[in-house]
Amino acid sequence: MQANAKELLWEDGRVAGVRAQTPEGALEIRADLTIAADGRESVVRKKPAWRSWSSVLRWTCCVTADQAIDDPHETFGYIRDGRIMALIDRGAYWQCAYVIPKGTLAQLHERGLGEFRRQIGEIVPFLNDRADELRTWE
Repeated sequence: MQANAKELLWEDGRVAGVRAQTPEGALEIRADLTIAADGRESVVRKKPAWRSWSSVLRWTCCVTADQAIDDPHETFGYIRDGRIMALIDRGAYWQCAYVIPKGTLAQLHERGLGEFRRQIGEIVPFLNDRADELRTWE
């Protein structure tokens, strides 16, 4: 929270994390997997080494969902049948992101919101009952 990615950390020819700025100062965050999910104006996604990935994937924040008492209480992601959904625990609600391969958003819309809700329930079963709250693509 409150950390802005400034540049990628490279080690042995691969991304090993990011350098970030926080209100308390500079910070190095090392990770086995680094995901540029810092918005449309992402500093990281504009870096030359990241451009090839941003041409393949598009992160779309799709929904927030109220938390239920028996939900897990951690930030995590699901990968199921080639689909990816990430969830961030915001206390009273989940902030969710669904990965849409670049160029396939129109196909997703054509299949309809009902199909999208069904897919959310398949990927993250505990959100199945809340997926019906999605009423528009907005």
